[in-house]
Amino acid sequence: MSYLTILSFFIAWLLLPCKMQAQQGFLDYSYGTLGFAEYSFANQGPHEVKIKVQSDEKILQAGTVFVSPWSDFIVSRLNPNGSIDSTFANSGKLILSIGTGHDYLRDIAIQSDGKILLAGDSHDIGVERSFTVVRLNPDGTLDDSFGNNGIVRTYVISSVNVDNQLFSISLQPDNKILAAGRVLYTFIDMAMVRYNPNGTLDSSFGINGKVITHVNSTEPNYNGFTSIDDILVQTDNTLIVVGWAGFNSSLNNYLLARYTSSGSLDSSFGQDGVVLTPMAQFGLSASGHAHTVALTSDDKIMVQGEIYNMGLPS
Repeated sequence: MSYLTILSFFIAWLLLPCKMQAQQGFLDYSYGTLGFAEYSFANQGPHEVKIKVQSDEKILQAGTVFVSPWSDFIVSRLNPNGSIDSTFANSGKLILSIGTGHDYLRDIAIQSDGKILLAGDSHDIGVERSFTVVRLNPDGTLDDSFGNNGIVRTYVISSVNVDNQLFSISLQPDNKILAAGRVLYTFIDMAMVRYNPNGTLDSSFGINGKVITHVNSTEPNYNGFTSIDDILVQTDNTLIVVGWAGFNSSLNNYLLARYTSSGSLDSSFGQDGVVLTPMAQFGLSASGHAHTVALTSDDKIMVQGEIYNMGLPS
């Protein structure tokens, strides 16, 4: 039996205490049972779960679920008190099988009109993975005004032995949709796609809506591999991405890059638009991976991630 215990604890701890001004940081006992809520999808074990809170305080949780023999997208919605919202999709949850092989849901966004975007990658047996974006109506049904019956699949590079993996999605103020991740072939390169609000590729972005960036660097031992984990739109419509850059055969460093709104690297930022932060300052075998990015009120850039193999005493 698989549960969403960790997710629900996270919700109760971090999102809902705003209603308890006198006890910030304590569990909200009005949520679920003593601040916890857990849900079973039988033997379908959800993982890589992301959450978003709607304007009505209902909570969307999305991730990947294993439905033998493949994995699929899954999204469910909770009421503010932690109970399942039975008005959403199929009694509160939706499982989507998109490709004939594995589907991995990695990010979620909510449009200003309440429509829901699910993003990840999908695999057809015998074919490499594609960027995949799904749009749902607020009630959890597929939005047939978007792409092909609510689903858009994009091969950033359409070729045998080239894998397209989508990790992050972001909305622009004009409702255009940015999807970011990587392509895997001889190298691993950063990749982005921009869609019009109806799911068609935005031809004003990069080349026919697609951007592939191979980063050249003079940093010692840089191996040419880069990947995007998160993307953010600044107030001037420039794009900030974070992720990792490979060094040697096993070490990674933090990567930060900025693009213009048309998809070109911003040469006024870092070194030709890219900043690589070596992890060696934390230990000779230290490796790092930037996961998320946010802006302060004065547009300074905050990057969150992990550092490991620091060589610290156990």
